[in-house]
Amino acid sequence: MLRPGKDGLLDLEILPAGPGTRRVRAPLSLGRILHSDPSFPDAHVVYIRATGGGLAQGDHVRQRIQVRSGAHAIVTSQAATRVHSMTSGYAEQLTEFTVEPDAVLEYLPDPAIPSRDCHFRQHTKVTVSPGATAIVGDCFTAGRVAHGELHDAAEIDLRAELHAHDSVPAFIEKAHYLGKRDLSSPIAHGNYRAWANLWVICSPPLVDDVLTSWQDYPHSDTAPLIGASSLPDGLGIWARFMGNSIEHVTDAQHDYWNLARRIVLNAPAFSLRKM
Repeated sequence: MLRPGKDGLLDLEILPAGPGTRRVRAPLSLGRILHSDPSFPDAHVVYIRATGGGLAQGDHVRQRIQVRSGAHAIVTSQAATRVHSMTSGYAEQLTEFTVEPDAVLEYLPDPAIPSRDCHFRQHTKVTVSPGATAIVGDCFTAGRVAHGELHDAAEIDLRAELHAHDSVPAFIEKAHYLGKRDLSSPIAHGNYRAWANLWVICSPPLVDDVLTSWQDYPHSDTAPLIGASSLPDGLGIWARFMGNSIEHVTDAQHDYWNLARRIVLNAPAFSLRKM
Protein backbone atom coordinates (compact mmCIF):
# COMPACT_ATOMS: atom_id res chain seq x y z
CA MET A 1 0.00 0.00 0.00
CA LEU A 2 1.39 3.38 -0.96
CA ARG A 3 1.78 5.94 1.78
CA PRO A 4 0.90 9.59 1.20
CA GLY A 5 3.55 12.20 0.65
CA LYS A 6 6.59 12.63 -1.55
CA ASP A 7 9.80 10.67 -1.02
CA GLY A 8 12.56 12.97 -2.27
CA LEU A 9 16.17 11.88 -2.62
CA LEU A 10 19.49 13.54 -3.42
CA ASP A 11 22.64 11.41 -3.39
CA LEU A 12 25.61 13.39 -4.68
CA GLU A 13 29.37 12.90 -4.84
CA ILE A 14 31.63 15.94 -5.25
CA LEU A 15 35.09 15.32 -6.73
CA PRO A 16 37.87 17.90 -7.16
CA ALA A 17 37.05 18.05 -10.88
CA GLY A 18 33.30 18.34 -10.36
CA PRO A 19 30.24 16.23 -9.53
CA GLY A 20 30.68 12.47 -9.62
CA THR A 21 27.87 9.99 -9.18
CA ARG A 22 24.44 11.42 -8.49
CA ARG A 23 20.91 10.19 -7.85
CA VAL A 24 18.01 12.59 -7.65
CA ARG A 25 14.32 11.92 -7.13
CA ALA A 26 11.50 14.46 -7.13
CA PRO A 27 10.64 16.77 -5.53
CA LEU A 28 14.39 17.44 -5.27
CA SER A 29 16.52 18.51 -8.21
CA LEU A 30 19.94 20.00 -8.81
CA GLY A 31 20.69 23.31 -10.41
CA ARG A 32 23.69 23.77 -12.64
CA ILE A 33 26.95 23.53 -10.69
CA LEU A 34 28.43 27.04 -10.58
CA HIS A 35 31.91 28.42 -9.92
CA SER A 36 30.86 31.77 -8.51
CA ASP A 37 33.22 32.06 -5.52
CA PRO A 38 35.71 34.75 -6.57
CA SER A 39 38.30 33.46 -4.08
CA PHE A 40 38.01 29.80 -5.11
CA PRO A 41 37.04 29.54 -8.79
CA ASP A 42 37.49 25.75 -8.64
CA ALA A 43 34.99 25.37 -5.78
CA HIS A 44 31.69 23.77 -6.77
CA VAL A 45 28.65 25.84 -5.76
CA VAL A 46 25.66 23.50 -5.54
CA TYR A 47 22.04 24.70 -5.47
CA ILE A 48 19.48 22.19 -4.21
CA ARG A 49 16.03 22.86 -5.63
CA ALA A 50 12.67 21.52 -4.53
CA THR A 51 9.43 21.60 -6.49
CA GLY A 52 5.97 21.47 -4.99
CA GLY A 53 6.01 24.60 -2.85
CA GLY A 54 7.50 23.14 0.32
CA LEU A 55 7.03 20.14 2.60
CA ALA A 56 3.53 18.82 3.21
CA GLN A 57 2.05 16.07 5.35
CA GLY A 58 3.86 12.79 4.76
CA ASP A 59 6.78 14.24 2.79
CA HIS A 60 10.22 12.75 3.42
CA VAL A 61 13.35 14.28 1.92
CA ARG A 62 16.81 12.71 2.20
CA GLN A 63 19.99 14.49 1.14
CA ARG A 64 23.35 12.72 1.18
CA ILE A 65 26.47 14.50 -0.10
CA GLN A 66 30.01 13.14 -0.07
CA VAL A 67 32.86 15.60 -0.56
CA ARG A 68 35.88 13.63 -1.73
CA SER A 69 39.51 14.36 -0.83
CA GLY A 70 40.72 17.64 -2.27
CA ALA A 71 37.26 18.84 -3.32
CA HIS A 72 35.54 22.05 -2.19
CA ALA A 73 31.73 22.09 -2.12
CA ILE A 74 29.57 25.09 -1.25
CA VAL A 75 25.98 23.89 -0.87
CA THR A 76 22.86 25.99 -0.49
CA SER A 77 19.18 25.93 -1.40
CA GLN A 78 17.32 27.86 -4.05
CA ALA A 79 14.72 29.26 -1.65
CA ALA A 80 13.23 28.90 1.81
CA THR A 81 11.66 25.58 2.81
CA ARG A 82 8.02 26.04 3.75
CA VAL A 83 6.56 23.38 6.03
CA HIS A 84 2.81 23.42 5.57
CA SER A 85 0.06 22.82 8.13
CA MET A 86 -1.04 19.21 8.56
CA THR A 87 -3.68 17.24 10.39
CA SER A 88 -1.62 14.10 11.03
CA GLY A 89 1.77 12.58 10.34
CA TYR A 90 4.83 14.75 9.84
CA ALA A 91 7.25 16.13 7.26
CA GLU A 92 10.90 15.13 7.46
CA GLN A 93 14.20 16.38 6.07
CA LEU A 94 17.31 14.25 6.66
CA THR A 95 20.70 15.57 5.55
CA GLU A 96 24.02 13.74 5.76
CA PHE A 97 27.47 15.01 4.76
CA THR A 98 30.76 13.11 4.61
CA VAL A 99 33.88 15.26 4.25
CA GLU A 100 37.08 13.41 3.39
CA PRO A 101 40.68 14.49 4.23
CA ASP A 102 41.75 17.82 2.68
CA ALA A 103 38.18 18.48 1.52
CA VAL A 104 36.05 21.53 2.32
CA LEU A 105 32.28 21.66 2.82
CA GLU A 106 30.27 24.84 3.31
CA TYR A 107 26.52 24.36 3.79
CA LEU A 108 24.31 27.42 4.25
CA PRO A 109 20.68 26.76 3.30
CA ASP A 110 17.81 29.22 3.26
CA PRO A 111 15.40 29.31 6.23
CA ALA A 112 12.87 26.66 7.14
CA ILE A 113 9.42 28.19 7.76
CA PRO A 114 7.25 25.95 9.98
CA SER A 115 3.58 26.87 9.55
CA ARG A 116 0.84 26.66 12.16
CA ASP A 117 -0.01 23.06 13.21
CA CYS A 118 2.86 21.49 11.28
CA HIS A 119 4.92 18.54 12.51
CA PHE A 120 8.49 18.90 11.26
CA ARG A 121 11.57 16.77 11.78
CA GLN A 122 15.01 17.91 10.62
CA HIS A 123 18.11 15.82 11.31
CA THR A 124 21.58 16.80 10.05
CA LYS A 125 24.68 14.63 10.35
CA VAL A 126 28.20 15.74 9.41
CA THR A 127 31.18 13.36 9.44
CA VAL A 128 34.53 15.12 9.10
CA SER A 129 37.83 13.32 8.48
CA PRO A 130 41.17 14.57 9.84
CA GLY A 131 42.43 17.48 7.78
CA ALA A 132 38.97 18.34 6.46
CA THR A 133 37.02 21.56 7.02
CA ALA A 134 33.26 21.99 7.38
CA ILE A 135 31.19 25.15 7.88
CA VAL A 136 27.56 24.21 8.41
CA GLY A 137 24.57 26.43 9.14
CA ASP A 138 20.82 26.32 9.47
CA CYS A 139 18.11 28.91 10.11
CA PHE A 140 14.42 29.02 10.99
CA THR A 141 11.59 31.47 11.31
CA ALA A 142 9.00 31.27 14.08
CA GLY A 143 6.35 30.58 11.44
CA ARG A 144 4.68 32.75 8.81
CA VAL A 145 5.17 35.86 10.89
CA ALA A 146 3.62 38.11 8.24
CA HIS A 147 0.37 36.16 8.79
CA GLY A 148 0.53 36.62 12.55
CA GLU A 149 2.05 33.25 13.38
CA LEU A 150 4.60 33.02 16.20
CA HIS A 151 5.75 29.58 17.36
CA ASP A 152 2.45 27.96 16.36
CA ALA A 153 3.94 24.72 15.02
CA ALA A 154 2.51 21.61 16.65
CA GLU A 155 5.89 19.85 16.82
CA ILE A 156 9.47 20.59 15.76
CA ASP A 157 12.15 17.92 16.20
CA LEU A 158 15.69 19.11 15.45
CA ARG A 159 18.93 17.16 15.70
CA ALA A 160 22.46 18.03 14.59
CA GLU A 161 25.31 15.52 14.88
CA LEU A 162 29.01 16.11 14.26
CA HIS A 163 31.25 13.08 13.89
CA ALA A 164 35.04 13.08 13.79
CA HIS A 165 35.66 10.32 11.21
CA ASP A 166 34.06 7.54 13.26
CA SER A 167 30.66 6.25 14.29
CA VAL A 168 30.71 7.92 17.71
CA PRO A 169 29.28 11.46 17.63
CA ALA A 170 31.60 14.10 19.06
CA PHE A 171 28.70 16.53 19.43
CA ILE A 172 24.90 16.25 19.40
CA GLU A 173 22.51 19.16 19.62
CA LYS A 174 18.92 18.02 20.01
CA ALA A 175 15.74 19.99 20.53
CA HIS A 176 12.20 18.60 20.55
CA TYR A 177 9.46 21.20 20.88
CA LEU A 178 5.81 20.31 21.39
CA GLY A 179 3.67 23.30 20.57
CA LYS A 180 3.77 26.96 21.46
CA ARG A 181 4.46 26.40 25.14
CA ASP A 182 7.80 24.74 24.39
CA LEU A 183 8.82 26.96 21.48
CA SER A 184 8.08 30.25 23.24
CA SER A 185 9.60 29.21 26.56
CA PRO A 186 12.28 31.60 27.87
CA ILE A 187 14.76 28.71 27.79
CA ALA A 188 13.93 28.06 24.12
CA HIS A 189 13.18 30.99 21.78
CA GLY A 190 10.91 33.28 23.77
CA ASN A 191 9.30 35.85 21.51
CA TYR A 192 12.15 35.90 18.98
CA ARG A 193 10.91 35.52 15.42
CA ALA A 194 13.95 33.78 13.95
CA TRP A 195 16.96 31.75 14.98
CA ALA A 196 19.99 30.15 13.35
CA ASN A 197 23.14 28.14 14.03
CA LEU A 198 26.63 28.07 12.57
CA TRP A 199 29.12 25.28 13.20
CA VAL A 200 32.76 25.44 12.11
CA ILE A 201 34.87 22.27 12.18
CA CYS A 202 38.49 23.09 11.42
CA SER A 203 42.13 22.53 12.35
CA PRO A 204 42.45 22.63 16.17
CA PRO A 205 45.04 25.46 16.17
CA LEU A 206 42.48 27.73 14.46
CA VAL A 207 39.59 27.09 16.86
CA ASP A 208 40.59 29.73 19.40
CA ASP A 209 41.28 32.28 16.65
CA VAL A 210 37.80 31.88 15.20
CA LEU A 211 36.12 32.00 18.61
CA THR A 212 38.07 35.15 19.55
CA SER A 213 37.10 36.86 16.29
CA TRP A 214 33.45 36.09 16.98
CA GLN A 215 33.60 37.29 20.58
CA ASP A 216 35.40 40.52 19.59
CA TYR A 217 33.04 41.33 16.72
CA PRO A 218 31.22 44.64 17.38
CA HIS A 219 27.44 44.42 17.56
CA SER A 220 24.85 47.17 17.17
CA ASP A 221 21.90 47.72 19.49
CA THR A 222 19.61 46.07 16.93
CA ALA A 223 21.82 43.01 16.44
CA PRO A 224 20.41 39.57 17.26
CA LEU A 225 21.18 37.85 20.52
CA ILE A 226 24.31 35.76 19.84
CA GLY A 227 26.15 33.15 21.85
CA ALA A 228 29.32 31.33 20.83
CA SER A 229 31.38 28.53 22.31
CA SER A 230 33.99 25.95 21.40
CA LEU A 231 32.90 22.37 20.72
CA PRO A 232 34.14 19.35 22.70
CA ASP A 233 37.66 18.00 22.15
CA GLY A 234 38.75 21.02 20.12
CA LEU A 235 36.56 19.91 17.22
CA GLY A 236 35.46 23.42 16.30
CA ILE A 237 33.18 26.33 17.21
CA TRP A 238 29.42 26.89 17.40
CA ALA A 239 27.35 30.08 17.34
CA ARG A 240 23.61 30.54 17.82
CA PHE A 241 21.65 33.60 16.72
CA MET A 242 18.16 34.71 17.82
CA GLY A 243 16.50 37.86 16.54
CA ASN A 244 13.29 39.65 15.65
CA SER A 245 13.61 39.20 11.90
CA ILE A 246 15.08 36.52 9.68
CA GLU A 247 17.03 39.23 7.84
CA HIS A 248 18.84 40.31 11.01
CA VAL A 249 19.61 36.70 11.91
CA THR A 250 20.91 35.65 8.50
CA ASP A 251 22.94 38.86 8.17
CA ALA A 252 24.66 38.05 11.47
CA GLN A 253 25.19 34.45 10.40
CA HIS A 254 26.79 35.71 7.18
CA ASP A 255 29.07 38.05 9.16
CA TYR A 256 30.22 35.16 11.36
CA TRP A 257 30.70 32.97 8.30
CA ASN A 258 32.87 35.72 6.84
CA LEU A 259 34.99 35.95 10.02
CA ALA A 260 35.48 32.19 10.19
CA ARG A 261 36.20 31.87 6.49
CA ARG A 262 38.91 34.52 6.59
CA ILE A 263 40.72 32.57 9.32
CA VAL A 264 40.07 29.00 8.22
CA LEU A 265 40.19 29.40 4.42
CA ASN A 266 42.04 32.73 4.15
CA ALA A 267 39.23 34.16 2.01
CA PRO A 268 36.13 36.30 2.61
CA ALA A 269 32.56 35.09 2.38
CA PHE A 270 30.64 35.96 -0.76
CA SER A 271 27.03 36.40 -1.79
CA LEU A 272 25.22 33.14 -2.51
CA ARG A 273 23.13 34.54 -5.32
CA LYS A 274 19.75 32.92 -5.84
CA MET A 275 18.20 31.93 -9.15
